[in-house]
Amino acid sequence: MIRIATAFVLLAIATPALAADPDPALTKTATSSGPSKLRCKRAVVTGSLIETKKECHTEAEWHQITEQGRSTTLQLQNSLNSRGPN
Repeated sequence: MIRIATAFVLLAIATPALAADPDPALTKTATSSGPSKLRCKRAVVTGSLIETKKECHTEAEWHQITEQGRSTTLQLQNSLNSRGPN
C-alpha cells in the first residue's frame, strides 16, 4: 500500500516535468494562426501509465487525421450493421 501511495506522489511530482515542452523549435511557426499553425499533443503510450508520446502536426493535418478517423469509424459501423444479428 505504501508503494502505491509513493508511486502516486512521484507521478504527481513528475507530471509538470512531462508537460513542459523540451524542444521549443517544434512549436515555432511561420504564422501565429490558421491551417499552417503547428500544434503538438501529448498522448499516453498504450500499455504505459507514465510514458507519453509527443505528436506535432499543422491544424490542417489534425483536421485531416480527425476526418480520416471518423470515416473509418463510419465504415466499420456500417459494415457491422449490414451483417445483421448473428
